[in-house]
Order: sequence, then C-alpha cells, then structure tokens
Amino acid sequence: MLSADLLLLLWIAVPFLASYLQSKVSTPVMIIRNLIIVVPPIYLILASTLQRIQWPAVRHAWSAVLLAGLLYFLIGQYGYYDTIKKQQFREAAQFVVENEDGRPVVAFTWGRRYFDYYFEALGSENRVGILGGLPEDIAKVDAFLARQTPGEFWFMVGHREPEREFVEHLDRSYELLDTREFVGTSVRKYQLP
Repeated sequence: MLSADLLLLLWIAVPFLASYLQSKVSTPVMIIRNLIIVVPPIYLILASTLQRIQWPAVRHAWSAVLLAGLLYFLIGQYGYYDTIKKQQFREAAQFVVENEDGRPVVAFTWGRRYFDYYFEALGSENRVGILGGLPEDIAKVDAFLARQTPGEFWFMVGHREPEREFVEHLDRSYELLDTREFVGTSVRKYQLP
C-alpha cells in the first residue's frame, strides 16, 4: 500500500510528466489551466507541513506569510485579471471572417482545429486548407495555392513562429496586402498571382 505522502507526490508528478511528454510529442498542453489538478495535493502537503510545526506562533506566522504570498501572486504579480495572456485564436479567425471570408487559409500552428473551431463557431464555412511554415513546406503550400482561384489567401499563425525562409518565400512570391498581430497569433493576407 502506498503511503499518503508518496500518493500526494505522485498526484503532483504524474500530471506534470504527462503534460510535458504530450507537449513534446504533439500538442502543447503544459499550461496553468491544465495543471490545476495538482493544486489539491499541494494544499494538502502545505497543510500537513504547517500542522507539524509544534509552536503555534510560528505556525500562524508561516500561515500568514503563505496567504500573503498567494494573494500577491493572484492579485499583483500574475496580472490574470488585467492583462490578456491567452492566445487570441478567436480574434484572428474573426478578423478573417469579417474581411473576405471564404478565401484559402494556410496556417502554421500545432493543428487545424485551433482556427477551424472558431471559424465554425463564427458560422463561417472557411477552414484551414493546409498547414505550413517550415522550409520543407514551401513546395506543398505552393502546390495548394496553385490550385486556388485567383484572389487573396490568408496565412494564419498561432503557438509557433514560422521559419524566416518560409515567410520570405511568401513575401517574394505573393503580394502582402495586410497584416494583423494579436496576442500569440497573427494574420497575413496575400494576393495570389
């Protein structure tokens, strides 16, 4: 049978390791929101540690210090309530929908669903046509764009930064019409030849 301390440590370690491994292998998931599952064992360990302190005055002092630290982190330091920190995939998709929806979309992100989810939620028929942002993606993106009707196309970026060689190729091969930066995402509109 596992001891209570070992069980609590496993409760903390397993979610961290699982999210780290998944972030390295496929989709990045190691964010505070997904790791909230480790908060209860941390609180239990802190409470157990405070309870083991024999002198009440010291125990109360440490409790006050912990409470002050948590409040400072929550209200002052982290800035959760006054600063946008989450990637703005919705705003990027909304910009595309409001500005010539229906044009082909090339995206560089960990998966199509990041933008497609918001296209669908906004009632758009538009979807990411192809993923690309690395030098080895240039040929397949050019082939995809060659099959499109003349007009514009969108290059949407989120979570990742495209390689400079890829962006320079787009800038050389197609006319850049517009660009918008959002928190953690960006949108570029190009003219097809």
